[in-house]
Amino acid sequence: MVLTKMREVAEKFLMSTVKNVVVNVPAYFNDSQRKATIDAGTIAGLNVIRI
Repeated sequence: MVLTKMREVAEKFLMSTVKNVVVNVPAYFNDSQRKATIDAGTIAGLNVIRI
């Protein structure tokens, strides 16, 4: 939901499609939270290169 909206905003600003992304998360996120963030990116249609 949030990543989908951010993708739309970025695409409007850049006037280009956004596919590959780097997502920043807080240092205290554990592995399951990081995996959930990657999964959310995939659901939003993004290729999460690095987290």
